[in-house]
Amino acid sequence: MSKKPFRFGVVAGATEGGAKWLQTARRAEELGYSTLLCPDNLNLPTPTAALAAAAAVTTELKVGSFVLASPLRTARAAAWESHSLSVVTGNRFELGARDRAAHHAAASRRARPALRLGPGAARLHLRDHRPRPAARR
Repeated sequence: MSKKPFRFGVVAGATEGGAKWLQTARRAEELGYSTLLCPDNLNLPTPTAALAAAAAVTTELKVGSFVLASPLRTARAAAWESHSLSVVTGNRFELGARDRAAHHAAASRRARPALRLGPGAARLHLRDHRPRPAARR
């Protein structure tokens, strides 16, 4: 658990190459951000490689996926990459994931699920969640 009462993160992508990305990671840590999040899409380098590089040039900065896009990898591949990042970063990796079908189903019920997996724990937060009535038989 963080010792800080509030944690602030920054979302950035490795759009301008490796040297600029590593500079961004170092600068985020220097400015006191707790987390560097990297988006996942086909227009950017894979977040797992970018985050491993960012963690290698920082000491305390947590790194995480803004959201791993489920259509871009299997669940098994996402789990393997996430575990690998946790190992190589010394448990500084935080996983953001979303299942599109579950997201749309939840949105139709006015729930906003946000799954954040941190070192050793998974937490599901439901904002504006209203329990559904039990089905009648």
